[in-house]
Amino acid sequence: MLGIGRTHLENVRNHLATNGIIPRVHGNIKRVPRWKTKITIDITIATSVKNFLENYAEIHGLPSPGRNVNRITQSLTLLPGETSYKLVYCDFIAGPENDSTPRTDLCDTCQHFRNGLQYNARKEEEAKDLLKKYKEHLVKAKLERNYFNKNTKLAEQQRKLVDEHFITRSKADYCSIDATAHYMHLFGIQDEAVREQINYVLDEDEIIRKSPNGTLSIVFDGIKRLNRVICGYYESIELNFMVPGQTKFKCDGSFGLIKKLYRKTTVDCVDHIVEVVKRSSTAGLNKAQCYGNGKGFQYLDLNSVLGIFFKKLNGLQKYQHFFFEITQPGIIKAQMVANGVFIEFNLLKTRKVSVSEIIKEIKSFSILIVTPPPLDYKRQEYLYHNIRPFVRDEFKDITCPRPIHNDNE
Repeated sequence: MLGIGRTHLENVRNHLATNGIIPRVHGNIKRVPRWKTKITIDITIATSVKNFLENYAEIHGLPSPGRNVNRITQSLTLLPGETSYKLVYCDFIAGPENDSTPRTDLCDTCQHFRNGLQYNARKEEEAKDLLKKYKEHLVKAKLERNYFNKNTKLAEQQRKLVDEHFITRSKADYCSIDATAHYMHLFGIQDEAVREQINYVLDEDEIIRKSPNGTLSIVFDGIKRLNRVICGYYESIELNFMVPGQTKFKCDGSFGLIKKLYRKTTVDCVDHIVEVVKRSSTAGLNKAQCYGNGKGFQYLDLNSVLGIFFKKLNGLQKYQHFFFEITQPGIIKAQMVANGVFIEFNLLKTRKVSVSEIIKEIKSFSILIVTPPPLDYKRQEYLYHNIRPFVRDEFKDITCPRPIHNDNE
């Protein structure tokens, strides 16, 4: 026999004596490869890494300038110059992006720059100008994101101090209502310091439309619920907004938990949506709050009251950060970017009286309660004839009752 050594020959002879004439199987067959870190690389980890890299490239990547590298025809995505493989790995270890499917919801500005870079790849000057503006946009978005994360950690630290000096928070009360299951609205407010999110479950006929009173009232109610121990004792309030389109944050993760369970649940009425919200998080992160004909919370005509005592801030959307202090009523400080220069605005209508008298009048002012308008007859009729057949019998009259004419129609 040629081409084999003594050891190989002895191994073959021993296998023949022990197992007979059957093929030899290498010892590494069906063994999963392992790194020195003892991490098993299976299909789950491989898929997780793939999803993370696709998400990361979609968010942070820069389009290829159009040149083929070594005759590769597949489009390339380049990382920014200040990014390294080590930073990408650290983001993978620390971030939750690896657990999600590829995202396509880029902000409009990012999508505009990416498309522009692809279409103008051969126009060097235009491509350079677009790339410069694109990087400036990403730097601004990253700055605001870091500022948001900094405030989140600060909130967690301050919350611990509050828990040490104030009474223990009681659990939020839930309520549910009988309403139609057409368009359902979900509005989330999260206290990231205690990992708790109130999800306002609102039916189509429980929405205040064409007015900011709806959003203002829900935010006002959420602040009172999440901070009811210390509500009314703030010396200063800072209001921050991230760059439009770059607003992925903790609420979206909680909505994802709700959506995941919702897809696997039969829903016929609002009560079922409330149960989905409650059961979506085993750790109790998601809470549900309904309108309940004004018993759950109330819509207030805050817009009219604010219009009496305060002026509008022109160019509001230019600013990302707002700062209020109890020592300067009516004064608002605004920033265009994080850590930028504050610009002061006096929005209080003085009406030739002292500021203290105006503040006293505001505190004694009674705010009107607003009631959501009922569904119009045409919409009720559509739900009755088109949606009712798909609802289980015991919930038909709850979800799609017989249409009723309203007084104002």
